[in-house]
Amino acid sequence: MLDSVFDAPFKLAEKERAKTMRIEGVSKDKAGLFVRLSYWFSQRRFGKVADPFRVMGHHSWVSFGAGMFELASERSHLVESRLKDLAQIKAATLVGCPF
Repeated sequence: MLDSVFDAPFKLAEKERAKTMRIEGVSKDKAGLFVRLSYWFSQRRFGKVADPFRVMGHHSWVSFGAGMFELASERSHLVESRLKDLAQIKAATLVGCPF
């Protein structure tokens, strides 16, 4: 019951949202070495380069920090992986992220 009340604004916003990004992502040709490496990992993991990686490609240190956070999150064993996956899915659903 409560989930449907809180999810309603996000579902409405998702329908109204344009399918283009506000910030244009960095192409593979213009990306630096580290950014191209993160594109390769994204391609390998998701089947395509995720839009957040393209946007973070504008600043390599932001991209590096986000990559280190993801790596630390995956390698942490304080919480079982099934619970981490569930939390990631719920968070992505709340913000309307397709990944």
